[in-house]
Amino acid sequence: MKKRRVFLLVFLIACFLKISNSYCDSYVVTEIANNAYINAAPQINVHRHITWQGGNGNATDLFYYNGTSTIQLTNNANPFHYNEAHPQINDNDYVVWAGYDAAWTHQDIYLFNGSEVNNFTNTDEQDISPTINNNNQMAWRKAVLIGPPWNRWDIYFYNGNSITNVTPNALSQQGDPKLNQNGNIAWDRDSDIFLYNGDSVVRITNNSFTDTNPQINANGQVVWR
Repeated sequence: MKKRRVFLLVFLIACFLKISNSYCDSYVVTEIANNAYINAAPQINVHRHITWQGGNGNATDLFYYNGTSTIQLTNNANPFHYNEAHPQINDNDYVVWAGYDAAWTHQDIYLFNGSEVNNFTNTDEQDISPTINNNNQMAWRKAVLIGPPWNRWDIYFYNGNSITNVTPNALSQQGDPKLNQNGNIAWDRDSDIFLYNGDSVVRITNNSFTDTNPQINANGQVVWR
């Protein structure tokens, strides 16, 4: 019986590999980044345009592939001055990320609008974990200046015209925001799940469990673990 089980396992694996190889024959694999960088955290939009981070052992830079050529969005020579990582891209080819200022005092939100890079927040506060939707709306976490050490984070939302603090009265750290196409935001705080529905903040869970890592769809439905 034991031999039969081993044989069956090998047979299934072999069949799977055969099916997988046949399935992959209909796709074309293209190498986008062929350089001396350690490339990671790629993101792709509906136009097959890609952004990612690349480290050379000294600093981390961001790159953008527009379908034809690769553009280097940042050029950081000093690892103690900048640290761009985990860029996000929408279907309008807007790329957003958090990066340190030249004095290594705080992080700002930077935005590539398809042609140029701008410091979007440009404050003396700590802004991290940005996300962007196809309406060019953004959400991120901002450290409230009652430190350092930063011991309170709020969720900020840019609706396309103005910036709003979604959680002005919260007294604890908000988790990384997840933004959908309608400007709804989900996040975790103190092991519970919260939702900004465009008008107000709703507490989704209130229990003794550890609820984390929410995801939200275009209909405002939220899932978490």
